[in-house]
Amino acid sequence: MWNRRAQGPRIPLFAFILVAVLLVGGGLYAFTRISASRGTPPSLMLTFYDRRPESRGGRVRQWQPIDRDTPLVEGDDLKTGDGQRTALRLDARCTLRVGAATVLSVARLRRGEVSPEVELGLESGRVWIDQGTAAPVRVHTEMATITVDSGQVEVSSLDGVTRVRVWGGAAKVVSATAGTTSVKASHQYVLAPSGESKNLPLQVKDADAFERWNRAATTAQVAEGHIALESPSPEPSHVPAAPIPSTSPRVAAAQPSQVSNGNAGGQGSYPRYN
Repeated sequence: MWNRRAQGPRIPLFAFILVAVLLVGGGLYAFTRISASRGTPPSLMLTFYDRRPESRGGRVRQWQPIDRDTPLVEGDDLKTGDGQRTALRLDARCTLRVGAATVLSVARLRRGEVSPEVELGLESGRVWIDQGTAAPVRVHTEMATITVDSGQVEVSSLDGVTRVRVWGGAAKVVSATAGTTSVKASHQYVLAPSGESKNLPLQVKDADAFERWNRAATTAQVAEGHIALESPSPEPSHVPAAPIPSTSPRVAAAQPSQVSNGNAGGQGSYPRYN
């Protein structure tokens, strides 16, 4: 005979167990999703080079050649040789292209709410930023910090002179000597070691081989490997610009600390330039 008093407590006990299982299962699922989204740190992927660049980082303190599809993470350094070009992909909307004789450090590369947060240290040379992500890209040179929210901007640091050439979009330059300057599209900003600065118009005829290559790649929005690349012409060691006195001692802006890394991969291809 069925005993209601004996069987009654089993129903709430079963319900309690079921609720507990659902709560624990839901918590584990949410934790797994969060861990998956935060687990893999962002990286800059080497997508193109015409001659193999070198990198260092982590426990690898010596420069080592690297190949295509090598990721660069926070703390890594990249170095290119004379007449050499390299491209790095952050995501589908942000590409960095590095010119000849450049030393570039990945000072900060963290996962942001929408897009990775990137800060670069440009010790010397030049880098082109093709930027369309939600988070700005910052470049630290000896003289200034340059913030690129969107557009196509080239930053160079040569002989102590910081130069920002804005081909599209806009950039903000902050320095200890000249304060904060906004640089709009089709303008270039030049900051000398003396602290003297100029904000000048920029025209297509001012572009050199490296900049024409970048402009062609940006305009065509070409992914690496889709168009053949001809052998590059030797590119000048210095970017042409308006003369500026540079006799005073260099006033250094705060720079991120540099660390470094390297391994191996292959070669991509990129658009032609004239």
